[in-house]
Amino acid sequence: MGEPLLIDSSGLSELPHRLDAYRSCVVDAKTCEALAIADFRARLSFSLQKWRQAGRMGVWLIISTSQARLIPAALGVGFEFHHASSGSTLVLSCWLPRNEPNNLPSGATHFLGVSGLVQRPDGKILVIRESSGPAARAGIWKLPGGLAGKREFIARV
Repeated sequence: MGEPLLIDSSGLSELPHRLDAYRSCVVDAKTCEALAIADFRARLSFSLQKWRQAGRMGVWLIISTSQARLIPAALGVGFEFHHASSGSTLVLSCWLPRNEPNNLPSGATHFLGVSGLVQRPDGKILVIRESSGPAARAGIWKLPGGLAGKREFIARV
């Protein structure tokens, strides 16, 4: 289910979207097929502004080959190519915070996750709660750990 659409005094409204597990916006360009390119660009710019104000971090734009005409408009407002999948789907991404490094995962790669068990002599173990992301919203306790960063070598960790 998507977020409610906002309409401003100029008559522009946010593009239909849903939130992913990290509360980034996901827009399927199929919902924009009827829009003229200029209207798509205006609504996409308006949406980015609203999502930035709402504290959203990233936007994923899913475009199939039948919506390829929308790609230049998306690139023109700050989107970048992320990855292609299924032979006919292109995913573009846009990082919204202006003064923070882009933390969107890179495409077509793998992630290395590690965790550790710390146990005291009395048998108690160390567990943590995440401060953000799906685990934080679920309120679960887990072993301390995380993901290795881009170009981070295990031997240096």
